[in-house]
Amino acid sequence: MTATAPFPTLRDESGFTLVELLVAMTMSIVILFGVLNTLDHFSRNAARQTRVTDANDQVRKAMDRIVSDLRQAATVDIAQADDLVYTVQETATTIRQERVCVDDDNFVWRTSATSVGSVTAIANGAPCPMPSVGGTKITPLVSANDATGNPLFRYDSVTPADVRSVGLTVALNAGTGRTDVSTLRASAFVRSRIEAAPPITGANISTSCDSTTRTPTLTLSSTVGTATVKYTDTEGNALGTGSAGSSVTLSSAAPTATTVIATITTSSGLVSRLTKILECP
Repeated sequence: MTATAPFPTLRDESGFTLVELLVAMTMSIVILFGVLNTLDHFSRNAARQTRVTDANDQVRKAMDRIVSDLRQAATVDIAQADDLVYTVQETATTIRQERVCVDDDNFVWRTSATSVGSVTAIANGAPCPMPSVGGTKITPLVSANDATGNPLFRYDSVTPADVRSVGLTVALNAGTGRTDVSTLRASAFVRSRIEAAPPITGANISTSCDSTTRTPTLTLSSTVGTATVKYTDTEGNALGTGSAGSSVTLSSAAPTATTVIATITTSSGLVSRLTKILECP
């Protein structure tokens, strides 16, 4: 007879010990933490990039307006590294004054003031923005401009009345705690309406002829303002120089029809070049 054990033998069952389970859980937590940290990093970068893109769009719109205004600016009143004030003649009686400046917290502000017959003064040295006039933040991001190394504005003259070229550089901090900077640049040539109009044309130069020698005498009208004029032929040979309101007799006798090139330079440096056809019977 075969003896039967009173209790059956337990079969071998594979599994994890408590230590193995704890190690596996720890490794899973570490991996999960790394994945979540990576996703959070991508999410923060995407949010920062969206914020910078939106801010750049706002800055571009403001820069477009500033550049457009400066091209027609009547005067530049303040020209500092972080403060620009200029005026635009809207109509015969309406003047708009604009100010772009950086406040103590490095935010960039734009202030606009319009009055009939006179300009609301945005005085030099006043806080930016002026409490009595107010203003609008160009962007919610703070400026990364530096008054000496990377100024908001650059000029071709230290005297506001003589400024003809303005460079605009807006550097923005990309985000809190970040060192990367987003930079936008633009430039404009300041040309007042008084200087730009009325335009100088051939009608501003009158001609008279000597009845014997047929030598022409040219007179640049004084209505063009303070200006000098240089007359040359089509080959560049000098025929004479003068100023607005004075007459210039050409240095050589002119034939029946002569083409003269007049180069006119205003006191502010604007240059006009036109062709004048002379006919002395």
